[in-house]
Amino acid sequence: MASEAKYVVVTIDGPSGAGKTTVGKILAKRLNGYFLETGAVFRVMGKISLDNKMDLGKLEERSKELISATSAFFAHGFVSLDHYYGSEEIALAASCIAVEAWARRFALGVQRKMVEEHKLIVASGRDAGSVIFPNAHIKFFLTASINARAKRRYMELCRVNKGVELKVVKEYLIKRDKSDASREYGPLVIPEGAKVVDTTHSGAEKVAEILYRLTMPRIQHEVGMLF
Repeated sequence: MASEAKYVVVTIDGPSGAGKTTVGKILAKRLNGYFLETGAVFRVMGKISLDNKMDLGKLEERSKELISATSAFFAHGFVSLDHYYGSEEIALAASCIAVEAWARRFALGVQRKMVEEHKLIVASGRDAGSVIFPNAHIKFFLTASINARAKRRYMELCRVNKGVELKVVKEYLIKRDKSDASREYGPLVIPEGAKVVDTTHSGAEKVAEILYRLTMPRIQHEVGMLF
């Protein structure tokens, strides 16, 4: 962030299944910071749109209603969102909403507002370091093989849906990768200045330790005066 900023931002970008959310939570805890999953805004919007039987192909017609309901949801901060992540239906709705310019403008305001009361933030997402916090002090991009990512996502989904198939999950991720990389607003890219870390053969704790060791010297050297 700019030199006058009162907080430090560490971003973790990457595709689905690369481990950015799990690693981000661990890293934020180790740094005694605040964890922000930027995609949570779209998950909530997706859940609200489904609950209200909104046509995903005509969301702009009900954009004011959707924004109002989402604003009310986040009025008191980011509450626990664990129950928003076990459904591919919600993920699909969130993906449809995330390509809308009006939705991204709204989400950007929510995402940036959530960090204002914290000294150190670890933000994960698909455009955390490229669009939401382009001037973040420290940036990472996690990647992994499609097979490793599909297996991780499959294991997550199995907790709530025993009928899910690994093959279907892999096909979904391939389509999602293509969609994320080609969308007009906030496409999935390696942010400028980001350190790329391959997580294919490493667990979340090990990856978090790698990021921690890379982060601490930067914090102490570049932004230590903020603490």
